[in-house]
Amino acid sequence: MSKSNSKHTPKTWYRLDLSAIVYPTLQRRDFSSVYRLSVLLKDPVQPDILQQAVDIAIKRFPTYHSAMRKGFFWRYLEPNTRPGPFVKPDIRNFCMPMPFKSNNRYLVRFYWYDRRISLEAHHSLGDGTGGMYLLQTVTAVYLRLLGHEISNGGFVLDVNETPDPEEFEDAYMRYANARVCPPRPAEKTYRVRGTKEPFYTLNVIDGIMSVSAVQKDYGIPKRRAFIFSFTKAGARFSSAPAPCADRHARQPAPFFSIQNAAQLYHDGLSVYRSKTW
Repeated sequence: MSKSNSKHTPKTWYRLDLSAIVYPTLQRRDFSSVYRLSVLLKDPVQPDILQQAVDIAIKRFPTYHSAMRKGFFWRYLEPNTRPGPFVKPDIRNFCMPMPFKSNNRYLVRFYWYDRRISLEAHHSLGDGTGGMYLLQTVTAVYLRLLGHEISNGGFVLDVNETPDPEEFEDAYMRYANARVCPPRPAEKTYRVRGTKEPFYTLNVIDGIMSVSAVQKDYGIPKRRAFIFSFTKAGARFSSAPAPCADRHARQPAPFFSIQNAAQLYHDGLSVYRSKTW
C-alpha cells in the first residue's frame, strides 16, 4: 500500500521562468552561460569550515540546490539529492561551461583561494542578484562558524526560514506583456570591429576600486559612470588612424545595460532567481 502511494506522490519541481528557458537551449561547448561572483575576506579561507557553510546555506535556496531535467517541451529543475556541491581550490580557467550531467548535476561551483571565496552559477538558476544573495549568505554562515556575529539582512538571508512562494514565481507573466514594447531605434550606430578571439582565450581585468568614488568623480549614477568608462576606453582603443575613422567618429555608441527590475516592484518580485531584465 505504501509502495503504491509513493508512486502517486507528486514530485517537487521548479519551472524555469521566461528568461531562464533560453539558457539551456544555448548550451554548447563553445558557449558558457556561467557567471562568477567573489568576496574577499580579511583572513585566509578555511576550506573545511567553508564546506560546512555551503551545506547549511544552500538548503535555503532550493533552485540552486537542484538538477536540470529535460521535459517534453522545456527543461525544468528538480531537487538534487546527490552529494555536493563541494568546495574546491580555485582554478585559472574559471567560468567554464557546465554540462548538466557533470558535478553530480549541480549547476553551482564554490571555490576558494587565499582570502577569496568565489561562486560560479549557471544563468538558468538565477541572475547576478540571486547569486549575490547565495554567496553573501554562505559567507555570513562561514563567519558565524568561526565565531563572528553576523546578523541577517540585506543580501544575507535567514537560513532557517522557509522560502517565500514568490521566489519561485515567473514574474514576467505578471509585469511584462505585449503592451510593454518600445520601438527599436532606426539610427545608424557605431559598430566595434576587430578580430574575434577563440572561445578558450581567457582575458581577465582584475582590480579593486571604490564605486562611490567613481560616482563622485563623474557626478552621475554608478551604472552610467561605468558605461561612460567603457565608452571612453573604447574610444581610446579606436582612436588609431584608419581610413574610415572619420566616418564613424560621430555615430552614437549604444550600450545595453542589465537592469534589476526587482527593485522597482515592492510587492514581492523575486530577486532570488532569473529576475533581472
